[in-house]
Amino acid sequence: MKEPGWPRGNRPAPRVLWEMWKTGRIMKCEINSHPLGWEIRCYLGDEFHYSHVHRLLAAAEDEAEAKKQDLIALGWTGRPPMPD
Repeated sequence: MKEPGWPRGNRPAPRVLWEMWKTGRIMKCEINSHPLGWEIRCYLGDEFHYSHVHRLLAAAEDEAEAKKQDLIALGWTGRPPMPD
């Protein structure tokens, strides 16, 4: 699939930074190389939820960590629920 900003659709593979779980839902955050720097993308299940581009890798990683901490404050957890 071709993406805007990537010649011939050759976007590098993303790296997953974290996954969080709550009430049967999963939120995932990944970081991607972007023509303008680094992009974080968050997905709720398989649906796109949020994106933001930063010029610096450290800034993108810091924002992703802040989002993770926000989810923890809302009761999300960093491990999947244990089966009964």
